[in-house]
Amino acid sequence: MDNLPIKIRGLSEPDLPMLDDQGIIKHQEKAYIASCWSKTERKNPVYFWVSPRAFHYQFNIGVVCLLLDERPDLFGVAVNTDKPDQILGWICKSGEYVFHWHVKSGFEQYGIANLLHGEKFRYAKPEEFERLINDIRKNTTEKDRVSASKEHSRQDVSTAARTEHRAQ
Repeated sequence: MDNLPIKIRGLSEPDLPMLDDQGIIKHQEKAYIASCWSKTERKNPVYFWVSPRAFHYQFNIGVVCLLLDERPDLFGVAVNTDKPDQILGWICKSGEYVFHWHVKSGFEQYGIANLLHGEKFRYAKPEEFERLINDIRKNTTEKDRVSASKEHSRQDVSTAARTEHRAQ
């Protein structure tokens, strides 16, 4: 087994959303992670009764994309130091709780999983993951509500300005 120079880093450009307004992928690294996670999770017997389309929207878009865009700090990416764009594996964890991880096929023998996990870790229970997602959804809803009220107040100001201009 040859040594492979591996480095663990965070997501590149974490503030860049995975999808644009029209649903076109803007962030390839996030898209790769979402694809791997969805393929693995789709094999879970819990989802056998769910149609592929519903699974895509409920899990992939509703959970993984949300997590990648709202909490990029939870993700670590293992890359080849000689080729920093070559992703060898990734992990989603908070502290010692590991939510999900993946090592690319053919790279398992290099100890990438051990590097990603660290010395002390434990797998998160489903309810811990559910709590994380619900917190993110709640925060996202509050942010949307605040931005909607700001937009509403901008409209009120511009309407008032137009009305005042007409009155003159």
